[in-house]
Amino acid sequence: MPSTRIRSGRPAPAPALKRATPAPSMPAGSPRERLTDEGRPALSDKARRLGLETPEDVEREFRDAKSGWSKGTEYHCPFCEKDFWSASGARKHMRRRGHPVLRWDWY
Repeated sequence: MPSTRIRSGRPAPAPALKRATPAPSMPAGSPRERLTDEGRPALSDKARRLGLETPEDVEREFRDAKSGWSKGTEYHCPFCEKDFWSASGARKHMRRRGHPVLRWDWY
């Protein structure tokens, strides 16, 4: 069995961790899988009540509201209909899914 020590007597470094793979596709029936008549991803009811109708509207709202985003207490993903109660959870969702998450306590 090969030794796990390098020549200096120190333990060998741990193997590099693999990057997390993206989460599996969303469950059937999620808004991201539903498409509008124009072939665009459907948005959540919350987002539509806010007046957002297209993914471009969501991107624009996200860009316009970036200042102070991380100081919120309530966040919403208009594509998954998921709510988050911390900036860290919302940020993880954005990294894993690539969805803009809106700070909802402003609305």
